[in-house]
Amino acid sequence: MRKVAIYGWPSRGGVIILDDAQAIDLEFLGLDPLNPQLERDADQDSEDEFCQRLLLLGAKWWDSCARQIVVERFDKGDGDPTDDHRRGIGRGPHPFPTMREKRWVCVAWPSNGGFWISEFDIHGFGENDPDSEIPEECPGLAKVKLARSMDERAEILREEFKGKWFRTLEEYEGMKTFLRAWEWKSTGEVGRRMLSVDEMWEEWRGNLRPIVT
Repeated sequence: MRKVAIYGWPSRGGVIILDDAQAIDLEFLGLDPLNPQLERDADQDSEDEFCQRLLLLGAKWWDSCARQIVVERFDKGDGDPTDDHRRGIGRGPHPFPTMREKRWVCVAWPSNGGFWISEFDIHGFGENDPDSEIPEECPGLAKVKLARSMDERAEILREEFKGKWFRTLEEYEGMKTFLRAWEWKSTGEVGRRMLSVDEMWEEWRGNLRPIVT
């Protein structure tokens, strides 16, 4: 089944992606769920503002589109150590996924203020965080998709996904997500820098051969 992904193209480079976005995410971003904007904003300042809103929903800031695809393919592998893709990641131009790259993050901004966030390490590869593994008593993560509003999502996160509430963004000090990355991020997650849109286009033309940075 295909999922809806929302892309942002920040002036600092890289690409910000909210994967598996729901209708309430589009509404939070000021987009029409039935007729969303399909192209980036021609005004870069407006695009940067959009990128900051994306991060508030738990989006990830990738060094490039190719990096996101590499991690996604690795995640979908069957764990066979002889698999060509899994055997190739972790060395050379494809480092193992970082905690921020592989973390499951869901954020709700309810009408009564503040925000709720649930974040878990749900993958057994790359950098591990044993203190943030999803509890056994939590229901399937897909349940949050049933929320029809931010208020309902907040209730689900609070009652079933050990969500934590913060009055303001400044109160949230977690560095294992990209939620506040706009305040500090200026370099790549796994490389020295993030690729520009033109460089990412060159990656696509080169069949996703990575540009080593």
